[in-house]
Amino acid sequence: MGVQWARLAVVNLLSGALIPLAYLPGRLATAAQWSPFAGLTSTPALIFLGRVGGREALVLVAVQLGWVLALWFGARGLWGVAVRRLTVNGG
Repeated sequence: MGVQWARLAVVNLLSGALIPLAYLPGRLATAAQWSPFAGLTSTPALIFLGRVGGREALVLVAVQLGWVLALWFGARGLWGVAVRRLTVNGG
């Protein structure tokens, strides 16, 4: 249960659900803004509240699209390696 709580705490902090990412210390705020977690809360909230303009909103959405593609192809690559190494005995 503790691992789930720790994961939830990290995701909530890095997504901007607990506090806005702008209030985090310098490097942590930058890292959180460019992480995939920002797309959960911060990016939609910034766009909805009108805090970012059209071009900047497109950049934020493009960053999230980049994460989707990177994680998708990363997962496909790992899945391919896992399937090749899998041995099933029995039937």
